[in-house]
Amino acid sequence: MREVPDRPCLLARLTTPDYSRDDSLAAQLANIYADDSDVCSALFAELMSGTHMGSSAEHWGGKAHSLQENASKTQLPGLRRWAMQAAASFREMAERDRVREAEKQLLL
Repeated sequence: MREVPDRPCLLARLTTPDYSRDDSLAAQLANIYADDSDVCSALFAELMSGTHMGSSAEHWGGKAHSLQENASKTQLPGLRRWAMQAAASFREMAERDRVREAEKQLLL
C-alpha cells in the first residue's frame, strides 16, 4: 500500500512556486520546512515542472538566478537557505547542459 504524503509535502506539490514574496504559500513552506527533505524535494520538483523552449542550460541558469535573487531579498531564514541550495542545484544542472549542448554543437 502506498503511503499518503503528509500535509506539508502535499501542499508543496500543489502550490504555485512563487518565492518572490515572503507571504506566498511556497515561501512559507520553504521557510518552515527547510530541513524536511520531502517537502524541499516537492518544492524543487514544482520548479522543475513545465516546458521551455531553447537552451536548457539557459533555462536552468535563469531559475538559479531567480532563486538567488529571492534568497538575497527574503527576510525568512529557512527560505533563504532552501533557495540557495535549490539555486546551486539549478546551476549544476545548467553547467551539465552547457557541456552537453557544446558537445552537440561540435558533432553538428
